[in-house]
Formats: sequence, C-alpha cells, structure tokens
Amino acid sequence: MKDILEPGHYYYISNRANGMDNLFDREENYTFFLNQYAKYTAGMVDTYCYCLTPCEIQFLVRIKDKDALLDYFLGSVGRKGNYRTKRLSEICEPNFREPCDLDLNLQGLKDLEGLSHFREAEKYHLLTQLVSLQFGHFFNSYSKAFNKQQNRMGSLFRKTFKRLRLFDSQLLRQIVDIVHQTPVKQGLCDSPEAWSHTSLPILNSVQPTFLNRTEVTQWFENTDHFNVYHRRSA
Repeated sequence: MKDILEPGHYYYISNRANGMDNLFDREENYTFFLNQYAKYTAGMVDTYCYCLTPCEIQFLVRIKDKDALLDYFLGSVGRKGNYRTKRLSEICEPNFREPCDLDLNLQGLKDLEGLSHFREAEKYHLLTQLVSLQFGHFFNSYSKAFNKQQNRMGSLFRKTFKRLRLFDSQLLRQIVDIVHQTPVKQGLCDSPEAWSHTSLPILNSVQPTFLNRTEVTQWFENTDHFNVYHRRSA
C-alpha cells in the first residue's frame, strides 16, 4: 500500500517511464520539466534535492503544513485556477490516474469554501488527496506537452508515482546521496558531479534556487561534509 502524502512530513518521490520510453529527448525537456514542477508544486512542498535521468525522476520533498496547504488550495494553483470555486467533482477528475476516494462524510462539501464546517480530521484527509491530485496534474501537464512535441500517444509515466515517507535525519542524508548517485548507478556518468540534471551543483552554489539549500547543508553539518559524504559513497 502506497504512503499518503501527509502535511508536515518528508517524502522520497519518484516515477519512471512507462515501458522502454524515455522521459526526456532533448535538453529543453529537462528545463521544461523543472519549470512545470515549480509551477505545480512550489506552494505545497519544500524541495531538497532532485535527479532527472532519461528513464526516471526523483525528488526529496517535505509537504507543507496544513495551514499553508489550505492557503495554497484556496488560492490560485496551476492552470486549473482557483480550487475555491471548484466542486469536488471538478477537482477529482474522472480520468485522473488516482481517483479521489474521499470519505462519505465529505460528500456534502460542494467546494473548498465549505471547509470551515468540517472536522480537523476531515480537512486533513482532504488535503492529502489534493496534494496527490496536484502531483498528478504536474505529471500530466508534462506528459501532454512531451507527447505533442514527440508526436506520440499513450501514457508517458507509470500509473502510480512512488512515495516513501522518511522519518529521521540519517535517512534524509542517505536519500540525498542515493538521488545524486543515480546517474552513476544507471551508467550515465562516472561521478555524480558529471551529470548536469541533478540538484548537486545547485546545492554547492549560491545561485538562486527553489531548493531548500540551507536545510540540506544542515543535515550534513556543512558544505564540506556534504561533499565528503557524496565522494565516500561514489
């Protein structure tokens, strides 16, 4: 059973290409993918690292707290516009890969403006559903654009994206390293620094980024330890 995406918790998120297809065909695809990621998720997650390879994408994120998620979903999000004025039947699209299975207690909620009438547990459950839905909208937005560019049809990603909840700082450090080592494990390069489509060079820089660079560095105590950790496991 897959983990639900609960407010305030860390998750390793990944997805793979469907079959033998590649997720990226040219350099601009990588850039577009990250732009779409920021567009669809910046208001609901903090991102710590990522890796994009032709067959797989990986992120380490923290789902924002409940109040921040409420503000996000009641405001303007993605291409869909404002969830505040949308009925649940519109939010939970019939053709979406992970159909929304809200408890029967929520069936009377016509739109998100009615959240104030529901118990905290019901709000919490609804938010976990909306976070998963928004990730799905992100994957779908990239798939549609890529399919159009490549003149292809069908599913680009696997049906369900992987999500693994992380509980302690040691595991967070390990996941950061695993994510950055992926291109080496897949035979794409000899060292993690040689692959340009990961967060490793950005975390080692001072350039503006959507990544939570300060917190990642704190997990390793400092930047020097961060780099030693990666070299040791290479």
